[in-house]
Amino acid sequence: GESEIVPGAITAEEMAGKPAAPIGENEPDEVLEAGDLFNPRAIMKYVSMWIIGPSVSTILAYGFFRLVPGIA
Repeated sequence: GESEIVPGAITAEEMAGKPAAPIGENEPDEVLEAGDLFNPRAIMKYVSMWIIGPSVSTILAYGFFRLVPGIA
């Protein structure tokens, strides 16, 4: 049969036996800051692939169609 879905069931399972932290209390775990989430190396990687990928495919396609003119 079908089981009934209870709102908050997942939260209830995760928090079972643990008291809720009082409002305004500091976070128990280390919280990430904006500087931790920003990676300039990743941005350079994505921007370079955004430019290099289409450029290389265009050059290869041009070379292929110049070498094999009967296909196009």
